[in-house]
Amino acid sequence: MTPMVSVIIPTYNRASLVTAAIDSVLKQTFSDFELIVIDDGSTDDTGERVRPYSDRIRYFYQPNLGASAAQNAGLREATGKWVAILASDDIWHPTKLERQLEAISKLGQGFGACFTDCRYGGNPNMKSTAFEEAGIKPDQAFGPLHNPLRYIWEGVYGLYVQSLLVLRSLVVEVGGFDEDLKYNEDRDLIF
Repeated sequence: MTPMVSVIIPTYNRASLVTAAIDSVLKQTFSDFELIVIDDGSTDDTGERVRPYSDRIRYFYQPNLGASAAQNAGLREATGKWVAILASDDIWHPTKLERQLEAISKLGQGFGACFTDCRYGGNPNMKSTAFEEAGIKPDQAFGPLHNPLRYIWEGVYGLYVQSLLVLRSLVVEVGGFDEDLKYNEDRDLIF
């Protein structure tokens, strides 16, 4: 049966972190997903670290081609209607997928993408969330983002691929990630 969501974790030499990312996906309250890990040529023990998950994930190894190529490889393997990408050094809140799908359902069929706010866990000096840093001040639990380009190109960036849930068809329609970009490929895709 085709899953509702394809979760993609691209990774490169993050053996010490990737299992926390995987665990955060496997602990989701929403369970109709497939989990795809794309190892972009890691030279550490990433493959050995993910092996215990082999019955719950789809793992692919490729030569090191960069973040965009790894994410595109995951998109090619994805079968879900929706796609969510999680960097291998990040983790999700357990209700992330459930709450995003609920928001999209309530907003209606005109919405093909949904972002969440993010906290910076690795830097104790970062007290603000991504939305607060970018000046996004929601007046309700969820709703449409008016003038989204403002949060992509102006001021502080507040929309991250790691918090995005998007129709796979939309990502395919725009051609996926630009593999010529070494930086900001996520911002380019969102734009």
